[in-house]
Amino acid sequence: MAQAFDHTLEPVHGGQAGPLVKQRPIASTSLSKAYAGRVGYLDPSGNIAVGAPTAKTQMPLYILRGIESPSVYDSLAGSSWVPVTADGRAIVLVATGGFEVQTTEYDTAGTYNPNTYLTVDSDGKVTPTVLTNLYAAGSPWIVGICSIHENAQNIDDPWNSINTPTGKNANRKDVLTFWTYFLPGK
Repeated sequence: MAQAFDHTLEPVHGGQAGPLVKQRPIASTSLSKAYAGRVGYLDPSGNIAVGAPTAKTQMPLYILRGIESPSVYDSLAGSSWVPVTADGRAIVLVATGGFEVQTTEYDTAGTYNPNTYLTVDSDGKVTPTVLTNLYAAGSPWIVGICSIHENAQNIDDPWNSINTPTGKNANRKDVLTFWTYFLPGK
């Protein structure tokens, strides 16, 4: 089982998340991959499905607390935390909130520069994409735009001009820093 800090989504900058946070059941097909830091959407039943939707018009939802998080527990087990079962829930952040976030859940083989557009793979991890024509059929579901990594809490210079969108968080885990954004695909 993963530790709670192995999979994270941490807001770095932006307004108050309170009104933009939702708690929803996790779709049974997504239970094994609903980790914090991954991206999903509401399926037709109102459950969180992890990964990219087929229609590419659903609002992206960033998982703040997922299957490894102590704040998500099996209600049948009382107040004890156990890994999520079929009635598990996740806490998600809505994409249009104007936040800068850091996630551990990204394609580490990708190339990330400031202003790189992001989409998601089938497991809900963010991955770089190219947006050449907004109106072309097959354009990707855009869920974010890379910014610059900073970790001033650990005495890193937050304004170092050689920084890229990737770096280490306070738990020394590799993270990608990006602005939340939503651009439907075609």
